Amino acid sequence: MPETVVLRRCYSCKTEKPLTDFYKNRALPLGHERQCIECHKKMNRTRKLRNRSKERSRIFSSNPENRAYLRAKSNKYMKLPEVRFKHNARQVVKRAIDTGKLIRPNRCSECGKSCIPQAHHYNGYDKKHRFDVIWPCRECHDLIHRLPDSVAERQAGVASGGMAG
Repeated sequence: MPETVVLRRCYSCKTEKPLTDFYKNRALPLGHERQCIECHKKMNRTRKLRNRSKERSRIFSSNPENRAYLRAKSNKYMKLPEVRFKHNARQVVKRAIDTGKLIRPNRCSECGKSCIPQAHHYNGYDKKHRFDVIWPCRECHDLIHRLPDSVAERQAGVASGGMAG
């Protein structure tokens, strides 16, 4: 009596292959992965190439000596006055949002898209301007920083009490 070969269709390459061409996985209903071994290896290879820099960074920072070097470098950077101003201004806005003193809207102030907008300090980071923020979405915020001159007029309207956007 001939033995029957159970076939399964690969999720990636869409070809029918015997179950022996699939890795075992008890958590799945048929007890095997949905991708054949070839496609699984190919996927892992591309993922590994795509995340190579993250992996190098993780390995580098896992060494205690390297961690000390990175901490010292970060501390040196944070001592720069312009970096301190920005950091303090961001922390004040974050704390004000967390305590309810500053309300984050649920729409972008630039395009009106429903989102969780980011705070943009349009008047700089001085103590007197820490709460002078507009609320653009991530895309509009990127645009503001890439094209600062084209947005300056809109921000000037916000500073004088006008509406943004």
